[in-house]
Amino acid sequence: MGFAEVIVVVFVVLAVFGAHKIPQLGDALGQAVRNYRKQVRDADVIDVTPRDGAHRTPAARDASPDRHG
Repeated sequence: MGFAEVIVVVFVVLAVFGAHKIPQLGDALGQAVRNYRKQVRDADVIDVTPRDGAHRTPAARDASPDRHG
């Protein structure tokens, strides 16, 4: 894209959104990118190990010795 096309795109964006909306759009876009990166980075941190017998079937939990005490 050449310089003339960039100028046309900037002019159209200013005409559609107005000069006062451009900073708000930039902030919203930046926040969205930060949230996306954080979610991608934190996705590996989620603990998916089962808790207290959650990995056993209901029949196995009912037959366990700790319930017949």
